[in-house]
Amino acid sequence: GPLVNSEFYPGWIVTWHQKGRVDPSVHDIMNGSMYMFELGASFNYYMFFGGTNFAFWNGAETTSAVRFVAYRSRLLKSGGNLTISVIKDHGYIFVGENYQGMLVDSLHEYQKRWILINGQSGDNLTIIVENRGRQTFETVNDYKGILSNVTLDEAIIEDWIHYPLQLPLSLDIVNDEIGNIFARHKGTHRETHGKPGVYIGRFSAKTQRDTFVDTTGWGKGQLFINGFNVGRYWPSVGPQTTLYVPAPLIRRKNIVMMLELIGPPKCSSWKCTLEFIDHPIFNFTSNN
Repeated sequence: GPLVNSEFYPGWIVTWHQKGRVDPSVHDIMNGSMYMFELGASFNYYMFFGGTNFAFWNGAETTSAVRFVAYRSRLLKSGGNLTISVIKDHGYIFVGENYQGMLVDSLHEYQKRWILINGQSGDNLTIIVENRGRQTFETVNDYKGILSNVTLDEAIIEDWIHYPLQLPLSLDIVNDEIGNIFARHKGTHRETHGKPGVYIGRFSAKTQRDTFVDTTGWGKGQLFINGFNVGRYWPSVGPQTTLYVPAPLIRRKNIVMMLELIGPPKCSSWKCTLEFIDHPIFNFTSNN
């Protein structure tokens, strides 16, 4: 039959927490291409073009729009050791309105499946579970959510309610609410250090240009520009610390919204900043 290489790789994917990478050189790619060409073979560069960090894209062949699910119950005793042995993929723990910390099922070799919480009997316990996404192979049974008992000092917590959290951050809603939000909080100083939440800012631009948002100093979350979901950020884990923003998204007056899941550590008492630069940043620490 005909000779075909349907997936000739000029590079490979980069995952969160990846410390290094080695891409083939242009010379190696050209040598491999010429070898196949001289054999009379057909071949595809995979990927020659494509891929994006926009919205919740993660390489998955899925149509599900749900990326966060909230689970809520009540504490029957004061705080203690909260343990969830199987949670997919991240769990953000709140007692009342107070953020307690994050659980991680698996991130390379890192796991965190228990946390000490502070609270009183009768307080609401809320766990927001994030679906980090699926690959397109070997993940048929990769279920998401809380997949085991939730225990507090080895006592099982029961009577849960759970519901999906959609992100109503469309441009129409932003335009309707942004004026009221800024008017309501004008001149007020609120401590933002380390707190999850939705952070909103505005900026003006004289020209439209491709740019990159440097998320250094922020925690983990989702970036929106003028209501468009630019993608995920997690600079403390990396290696990617910037998100690409194409020129057509930029207007004369712009609104930035950050869905911050663990809290920005470098905000001042009431002011957070975000920098737009002209190049991407990948913090690889090794070449293997």
